[in-house]
Amino acid sequence: MLIHYSKGEDEVMEIMKAMTRTRSLMIRLELDKSSNVPELLDYWTIGDSLRQKDIEPIINSIIATDGVETLPISQLLPPLARKLIYTYPGIELARQGVFPDCHWTSLNFFSYEPKDYLLDAILATSAVLENCEKVEPPYRYGDILMFIDDKKGSAMHSCVYLADDIVFTKNGRNILSPWVVMRLENVEQLYMYRGDSHIQGYRRRE
Repeated sequence: MLIHYSKGEDEVMEIMKAMTRTRSLMIRLELDKSSNVPELLDYWTIGDSLRQKDIEPIINSIIATDGVETLPISQLLPPLARKLIYTYPGIELARQGVFPDCHWTSLNFFSYEPKDYLLDAILATSAVLENCEKVEPPYRYGDILMFIDDKKGSAMHSCVYLADDIVFTKNGRNILSPWVVMRLENVEQLYMYRGDSHIQGYRRRE
């Protein structure tokens, strides 16, 4: 009923956000003078020298600054993911008639600009098969984790592995589902509670 009293789109969004808040982890990377910077860069950029030039100064400045010991993990993500994390999808993201879902999110993780053809589930599946290879645990940063329905053989969800048991995910194709960081076990509770599915990891081919 509150929406009926709103004075515009901005107020509608604020009301919806307040009423549908979603729990998310706020992860920070601890850094000090003993931190192995080359290893950190290699992990968080997957050997991407261009991104290393962006991230290395940030890490070094944290280490060199007294009283500053942590770096939000959001600062280590690729541009599109960094823009989306902890936000709800705006109306402009539905220009193709549907909102982004988990597969769009996972496959666009390393993109600078989103590829809207990935809104199509069939094309998204093809992109995984063409550009990625199957991997087993332990997973590494950037791996796509597909939640496979054992009966249908289709992917009912996907998310991006960050570190430890932490993933980047969007749980739903709607305006009320934000981009969040969660523990993998909590995502499993949402999608694998029936016990008839499994997780398959995929890694971008070099």
